[in-house]
Amino acid sequence: MGKILKQICGIGFILAVCLNYHGLYAQATNAFLTRKLDSLKKYQENDTNKVKLLNAIAWEYRTTNYEISKKYFHSAASLAEKIHFQPGLIVAYDKLGRICRVSGEYDSAIYFHLKCIKLREAINDQAGIAKTDLNLGLVYTNLIDSAKARYYLQNGLEISKKFHDILTEAKADDNLGNLYLGYREYDLARSFYFKALNIFITLKDKDEQSSVYNNIGGSYQYEGENNKALSYYFKAAKIKQELNNVHDLTDIYDNIGCVYESINMDSAYYYLTKALALAQKTAANTSRMEIYGNLTAYFEKLHDDKNAYKSYRMSVQIKDSIFQIDKRKAIAEMQAKYDTE
Repeated sequence: MGKILKQICGIGFILAVCLNYHGLYAQATNAFLTRKLDSLKKYQENDTNKVKLLNAIAWEYRTTNYEISKKYFHSAASLAEKIHFQPGLIVAYDKLGRICRVSGEYDSAIYFHLKCIKLREAINDQAGIAKTDLNLGLVYTNLIDSAKARYYLQNGLEISKKFHDILTEAKADDNLGNLYLGYREYDLARSFYFKALNIFITLKDKDEQSSVYNNIGGSYQYEGENNKALSYYFKAAKIKQELNNVHDLTDIYDNIGCVYESINMDSAYYYLTKALALAQKTAANTSRMEIYGNLTAYFEKLHDDKNAYKSYRMSVQIKDSIFQIDKRKAIAEMQAKYDTE
């Protein structure tokens, strides 16, 4: 018990320091958005710079509010289409697909990514196609469609190697690690993760480093090596706090809470409810579904049947909204139409 308390106290100190930095970063972000929003008034409706600015504002919002982010990306896409500005339209579709995936709107994610591929094929943007392939691979990984996930991820990896795009190559390695993690091939998954991590460290890409730390933590968690898992999770959390990336931080807190269920139930509840509060604030449906599922397991361990049932019902309700039968049908039809074309 003493060892655990020391560990928790040490973690508390780290989080206190990081939260102070997080507050300063958030102030800088708000100032950036204020300047950009004011700048929108300066541009005419047919100005491509307005599309670029709308995309920039939308991307900044993606760490704190998906709905506002999507609103600005839709505005950028609408204007880009109106004035035939293909680069701006590609960016808007690409980012909309990514945001729809993490918010559990998989049918919309596939729709935007396939439209993005069509635009990139028209200008023979092979490097861009590789990036979109990776995004589609992630969607199908979430949909537990391993055949399509592997197809898109491998295709993205091959194209990125061909064009010496090491950033996309690293992302492909990371995503393939996730795929093999699902197969419980932990050593193979980590071999991909560490290849990706070395590239991100070389590129000094802190955001992606944090994501890989989180994935490595997950691989150790599934093997029951809780101390190693927590070590990597807290590395990931520290960076996401510094970057004010609330959405990714939500999932990391959820993971930390799950690990603590085997170590300290008070700490488990603290991190699970902290994750849930962030997920509800940012409308991250996939995260909410998973957190409620983990809270169900938490309350079951405490023999608290009432709260376990409440959490279970919330998890099922969100899951039903994400995985509706008509959505799966729409996804299948969308993919078939693209393959035929």
